Amino acid sequence: MDLLIGRRQHLLGLATAVLIYAVLVHFGSRRWLAALATVPVLFDPLQLDIEQYILTDVSATFLVVVALVVLVWKREAVGKAAPALCQRVLTRAYHNGLILLSCGVSTVRFIPPLMVSRADVDEALSLLRIALREALAAG
Repeated sequence: MDLLIGRRQHLLGLATAVLIYAVLVHFGSRRWLAALATVPVLFDPLQLDIEQYILTDVSATFLVVVALVVLVWKREAVGKAAPALCQRVLTRAYHNGLILLSCGVSTVRFIPPLMVSRADVDEALSLLRIALREALAAG
């Protein structure tokens, strides 16, 4: 089992490097410079050591890089659609009984009380899921 986890995490490390390379080449960087940017992920001894342990660091790093790639790959399309979607989510959430705030043009945030129960968090997330579904269906 440990060998399988190590292999999976090594593959995630390689995939992280490939994503970094792809994004830099996509935005016009020279190939040698994009390859140089992947060196910390590919050849850092600490990174290689971390990939051997059963930790979430490699998975978390991969997911953050994937999220950033998704955000920047077609940033002009996301930038135009995000404010309208944000407003639809806020409106749908309010109609469903969940009060959210916009933080900037395209970010939604919660303002929970200092003392909140697990049931309240689950209900808020359920209402947010419904609002997201409705906002995406309306757009």
